[in-house]
Amino acid sequence: MQGNAPSAAAREDNRVQIRGVLALLLGAALFACIGAGSASAACPNEAFRVGASALLPECRAYEQVSPVDKNGSGVLMQIEASAALSGDAANFYSATAFAGAPSSPLMNGYIARRGADNWTTESTSAPLTNIGNLVIFSNPANSAELDKSFQYGTTALTPGAVEGGSNIYVRDNLTGEHSLVAAKEGNALFQNTAGFSTGRYLDATPDFSHVVFTTAVQLLPEADPNGSNVYEFTGGELRVVNRLPDGTVTPGGGRAEPNGGTPWAHAISDDGSRIYFNSDDSGTTPLYMREDGATTIPISASQKTGEEGVVAPANFYAASADGSIAYFSSTSKLTDASTASPGLYRYDVESGQLTDLFAGLAVATGFRRVMAVSEDGSHVYFAARGALTPGSVDAGTTGANLYLWHAGTLKHIALLPATARETQGPSERMASPSGDQFAFATVAPLSPEDPKSAACPGTSTTNELCRDVYNYDTATGLVTCLTCTGAPGLGHSHLGGQEFKERGMGDRFPLSVLEDGSVFFDTPNRLLVGDVNGVQDAYGWRQGARWLVSTGTDPAPSNFADASPDGSNVFLRTGEPLVPQDVDANNDVYVARVNGGLAGQYPPAPPPPCEGEACRSGSTPTPAPAPSPGTEGLQADDNLPAECLALERSARAADRRAGALRGKARKAGKAGNRRAARKLRGKARKQQKKANRLGAQARNCGGQG
Repeated sequence: MQGNAPSAAAREDNRVQIRGVLALLLGAALFACIGAGSASAACPNEAFRVGASALLPECRAYEQVSPVDKNGSGVLMQIEASAALSGDAANFYSATAFAGAPSSPLMNGYIARRGADNWTTESTSAPLTNIGNLVIFSNPANSAELDKSFQYGTTALTPGAVEGGSNIYVRDNLTGEHSLVAAKEGNALFQNTAGFSTGRYLDATPDFSHVVFTTAVQLLPEADPNGSNVYEFTGGELRVVNRLPDGTVTPGGGRAEPNGGTPWAHAISDDGSRIYFNSDDSGTTPLYMREDGATTIPISASQKTGEEGVVAPANFYAASADGSIAYFSSTSKLTDASTASPGLYRYDVESGQLTDLFAGLAVATGFRRVMAVSEDGSHVYFAARGALTPGSVDAGTTGANLYLWHAGTLKHIALLPATARETQGPSERMASPSGDQFAFATVAPLSPEDPKSAACPGTSTTNELCRDVYNYDTATGLVTCLTCTGAPGLGHSHLGGQEFKERGMGDRFPLSVLEDGSVFFDTPNRLLVGDVNGVQDAYGWRQGARWLVSTGTDPAPSNFADASPDGSNVFLRTGEPLVPQDVDANNDVYVARVNGGLAGQYPPAPPPPCEGEACRSGSTPTPAPAPSPGTEGLQADDNLPAECLALERSARAADRRAGALRGKARKAGKAGNRRAARKLRGKARKQQKKANRLGAQARNCGGQG
């Protein structure tokens, strides 16, 4: 059956698969299985599991990653942050210059590294001045361990660079040394790469031994002067990638950008030996692969009898991490088994075999785009309008079906109905490295258990307010709503780190779906009883259990930033002070780290005021012993429950934050900025109310007070 309306069987299939309410209840029951914090937990970092950290699972504790002093500003909440794979470093952006930043473009880049006692931050931006239009990024991408950065600058930092011109560097973040990639007089290269541009793309191997980028500025004599060219920088040498099998540069330039913005698309393989590119940048054109810097292989060449070797236009979507498997679409029928158009093709580099995933289908596929590909290329998730499997229905002109291809078999995942207007499929999506888990966010309610709010109709491609996050498990075949409450929610949920993905900042996406089944997302919906603020918070989910990455109590939104592959480090951005050294309301990067906590972030409390004879001139009061981290100001009571200490700690943090806000309000008032002063005083009152409420709870906690 085909048509715009789902069949009864399809509706029942969705109803059976989507378990929003049951997942919520199961999450509450299984929360302890993740290892929620408790007074009886035997954690090696128990001294730091106080205040907000006391409620984290798995012996986690918060650590402030960004510096205390941010020149009166904070980190940018929406521009993607990234973490080193080890979890011991993080990259973030701010609109303010600090930590030795030599200049201040719209988005200054910083890297923080974890030390024995605290995190330290350095600016990685090259010195620059605007020599044209607005500069957005000075350093848009970093290596996997953040030890190298790709950056732009107007100052000559190496021989061959142009003072006051356009320079591209690779910076060694451990030594501060720069390697010159390219340099040009004037601002054309600068603006084409560092500012507003439609032609830039950047990717690299994890260790930055190979960096690939696209620019319309001709950097080498052999590059095509009339279009964008794909360049590779390796071993201190710059070379043109877009070459035909005979060695000549492709007329019209080239493009190495994956179609549709597929996460972890691997246009360049992890070892740098393979680079996929289209033969020019004007649209859908033949697809090639450059191997070992010398050999060009036509990937979209026909293998159909009688048409062998004819290279067809194609859209590249993604490859495996080693570049041995590639996926692309083409309207041409490229194999003898091809029956439908457009087709989705899988190319195996080792065998040279081309496989049409839609071979034998007698229906219009309505293929839209690839959603995600596993690291080994064995799983490919894609969207198509057509009914490609038994029981699926045509999604119409404005809906989409989600499918998985694995081991020669197509499997239907979910139907996004025509009312969703998600014609290309979800824009936010990611698979786990093995492909066994697939998470996505959609404006389309997929089940009666997922009612949408009347305030969020979700009938426009620009309306994201109804977005909910789902997870598909290949082992069970179930699609689970991670953000549904069983009642109309507040909406505007996001798969972690994908609310804003800036084009040109590399192939890497925040790790929001991990191999152990963990999924990280942001939502204003109240999914746990501790979430009481009614604004966006960062959550984690695994095997039906949810946990709050942020606290759920701060009146300002928080969000997920990144995670290490093993999930032991989960990074977030929040304005809430979560450790004693943080005493302002500015946005910071934090990490919820297993066995975390750093002594340097728990400064000792000031000595108590003098009393009696100790106040006489020349008298020196005996200092009180330094309290344990997070317990300053509490009366000595060995039997005081940990939850009481946590409440007291949170109350004092809120009180300090209220004081800091009042101080800022006074400064704003003295500067004549009455509007800012009123806003800050309002925030201070909210924080003071919170402090008073938590203080009252602490006094009554455990039978105290």
